[in-house]
Amino acid sequence: MMVDTAAYGRAKAGPRTRPVKRCPACGSTGARFFFNAIDRLHGIAGEYTYRRCTECRTVFQDPRVLPQDLSLCYPNDYYTHIRRDGDQPVTPAIELTPRRLSGLRGRIRQAIASAVQGVQLPGVMGFLGRTLGLSRRLRERAFYNYVIDELIPRAPGRLRALEVGCGSGYLMPALRRAGWEVEAVEWDPIAARTARELTGCQVWQGDFRTVDLAVEAYDLVVLHHVFEHLDEPVEALQRIRALLKPNGRAVLVYPNPDALGAKIFGSVWFAWDAPRHLVLVTREAMASVSKRAGLSVSHVRTSGSQAAFILAFSRAYHAGRAVNDSPDICYLDLAAALLERALVALGFKTGEELIFVLRQAAPLQGNH
Repeated sequence: MMVDTAAYGRAKAGPRTRPVKRCPACGSTGARFFFNAIDRLHGIAGEYTYRRCTECRTVFQDPRVLPQDLSLCYPNDYYTHIRRDGDQPVTPAIELTPRRLSGLRGRIRQAIASAVQGVQLPGVMGFLGRTLGLSRRLRERAFYNYVIDELIPRAPGRLRALEVGCGSGYLMPALRRAGWEVEAVEWDPIAARTARELTGCQVWQGDFRTVDLAVEAYDLVVLHHVFEHLDEPVEALQRIRALLKPNGRAVLVYPNPDALGAKIFGSVWFAWDAPRHLVLVTREAMASVSKRAGLSVSHVRTSGSQAAFILAFSRAYHAGRAVNDSPDICYLDLAAALLERALVALGFKTGEELIFVLRQAAPLQGNH
């Protein structure tokens, strides 16, 4: 067997980089040094510089890993690409069945779900569904907390969802149980094969920006902790817009560069994840970035639901320790997570995750 000695040498030396010289979000050439970081998760060689745009405050890697070397940043045991012991194929099932919905609680659950999907039930149950459905938490509970509120289907019938960067397919079963017909695209061939085996869904392999996907075909396009791995956010959003049906929506979930954890831990915040995270567009900058791609922000919030885990991992990094799948969560982490959730509830935008819902803004000129 022939060995690619050049690739082997690059792997040992770390991926190659080149200067960016401009903010990937707004194009400004004004950016200040933010921090240097090493890969504390997988030990990829090198030190990586991140800058913060002085105009839109987006955080981005500069110099940035070359596209042809990005694969070196994702080892075989990268957490979204592995198949864990005990993983079994998932049988698709929409759990809102008559058997599960028997009794008063089930009827209320069905009333909320129907109201969310635009099916107005008559009488008291219809009123309860519309009223209780005003609560995000109750909407999520009506769908058994399978997915966050932004990923709940908002219309009855057959709706198509595309997950971009599905890894080994762990979100796809939840989307199916919530009621979506799910497809996915994943650049890593091993992860794509695992996702097919575990879900039975159509999973394309490759870069979603170049894979031959049907345009204007999806009611939902979701990027769950994927957008920050892409080097050109406007280009990515233009592709997403082309894939969406006219009334469809895109949901982006990724680390919030203004999170409480980022302020506490600085360069050792777990969610920076150098060198894999390339661009973290701020909440404020997303409006102009999406507008340039023909999209608009219809909803945005931050979430602290994963704060205890991220803070525990960050504390381990700060102490110079490695992390694994089971973080050592202590009372300090729980207290900080509680504080973060309280701040989010009070209107502060300090949650560990940013969650955006984007919709088409206006027709674009030319072909998709």
